[in-house]
Amino acid sequence: MIPFYIGSFSTFCLVVASSHAYAQKADPAVFLRHSSNLYSDAVPVKAFEDDLRGIAEPHPGGHALTFNRMEVGVAYRGFELAHFLREDYVFDFSADTMDLVYRDKNKIPIPDGKVYDVYLKAQHIKTEGWRVGYNLGFLQNSSVRLSLNYFDAEDLLYGSLQGQVTVEDGDINGGNLNVLYHYHEDYLLNRKRIQMASGAGYSFDVEADIRLADGWRIQLDLYDLLGRIHWDAAPYTQADVASTTTYYDSDGYARRDPMMVGIESYKNFTQSLPVHYQMSLTKQILGPWSVVYTLEKYDRVEFDRAFLSYRIAEDWELLSGYDFTMEAVWFALQAEVISLQVATDDWSLIDSQALVLRLAGRLNF
Repeated sequence: MIPFYIGSFSTFCLVVASSHAYAQKADPAVFLRHSSNLYSDAVPVKAFEDDLRGIAEPHPGGHALTFNRMEVGVAYRGFELAHFLREDYVFDFSADTMDLVYRDKNKIPIPDGKVYDVYLKAQHIKTEGWRVGYNLGFLQNSSVRLSLNYFDAEDLLYGSLQGQVTVEDGDINGGNLNVLYHYHEDYLLNRKRIQMASGAGYSFDVEADIRLADGWRIQLDLYDLLGRIHWDAAPYTQADVASTTTYYDSDGYARRDPMMVGIESYKNFTQSLPVHYQMSLTKQILGPWSVVYTLEKYDRVEFDRAFLSYRIAEDWELLSGYDFTMEAVWFALQAEVISLQVATDDWSLIDSQALVLRLAGRLNF
């Protein structure tokens, strides 16, 4: 079974790391943006690092994801050129799938006579590349930034596993699974001597910040528009798998030899990037005080947030708020020269299922 592995992104999670100061600047500047986001609705973040061992029973849920990006760049007369690193993991799964993995990792008997509906969809994005952007200042205190991202990609993982398995005497005794996935390493069927695929891709971003009359402000960020990664000679497996033979390894864990009918081969493959957008609506209510509502969507998960903002000086504001999806408390300091936001649902970080950090800085010359 494909492992629920989310690498080393178990310390912080983050949403988007842009400071929304888009006004065109004539002076040259350097800037840094870092964003890291991790969210799991079934188990704590740390559980993935521990391979789901030694944890409490998972909560009902079906998503685990992390999306992370860091870029360093220069800006001059509205133009921007930045070098970036990005890594995302996205997992969608059924409650039965999480339950099976949890029981297997913790040596907990599986209930007899149950038919498990198995579903797992996995996607990994690991890229390094360049962003070219231009800021359009078309109204006072309002503008739009357009960006083109071009990048190289590695560590391909994209596909799904679905079907049913049956249980007898506390063990999986049969079932049928349909597999279609592309990979750089075969986690599921241990295919040997795989030739690595090479990938390259592109995407477009549109980030708008519109200030209206009577204290209203609208921000709309659309990321990875038309985003694609084109892989040459990508390894893939398309098969029907039946798990029938069971044995136990030296550690006492159950292992199953699958019977497979299908294809293991190579082909050119295009990977579509997940949907990612964020919309914010701000209303000034009294002097320096404002209220903010934000909706962000990444892949299939929507994050609803509400904030209270206090402007402590021109271009400096403090925000506190709550993410209703993550059940996380947010704190932020935002300005043109620096922006810092942190959030989590558990400040001890031990049982946290959501972690947020974002940082942005700009130095004008």
